[in-house]
Amino acid sequence: MFKMVSPTVFGIVLLCFFLPWLEVSCQDHKILSASGIQLAVGTNTNNKATSVFESTQKKNIEIKSNILVAIALIAAIAALILSFLKGKKGIIGPAIAGGIGVISLLLFSYKVNNIAYEIANQVANETANETIINGTALGLSMASIIQLHYKIGFYLALIVFLLGIGVNIYLLVKEKKRSQL
Repeated sequence: MFKMVSPTVFGIVLLCFFLPWLEVSCQDHKILSASGIQLAVGTNTNNKATSVFESTQKKNIEIKSNILVAIALIAAIAALILSFLKGKKGIIGPAIAGGIGVISLLLFSYKVNNIAYEIANQVANETANETIINGTALGLSMASIIQLHYKIGFYLALIVFLLGIGVNIYLLVKEKKRSQL
């Protein structure tokens, strides 16, 4: 009976890919929101784009597929399928696939944070020497306008992947103890 927990957990991971994962905002106005599926396969989306200089309007924004999110999606699908196998293959396989999913999500987060940091620094460095208003460099304030938020789908996928790994490690230990008896 406990063996059915593994497919359930990895099924939940797959559902997390349909939830919002990432949101980009400018001055607390949402510019872009993307689900895990959108990040994995890419899409075009019409989102409200708000800038400091323009009124709110609809803009077509292309989301390119991200290989790390695609790997996490494939790992979740593989873990779900492998969890139906009998014996140790049905325990070790999903744990390894879950580990690959966790690693790719952590690398995705690192990469996105790094890109956002580099863009903020570039904006700050390019405009800091040019424009100073009331003793404050405009570049630093411009860099802080764009914000990146990870949403519930990303965090749940990461946590449930870890839960799936834990469940399969527990099943492996339980299987090992049973075979020693």
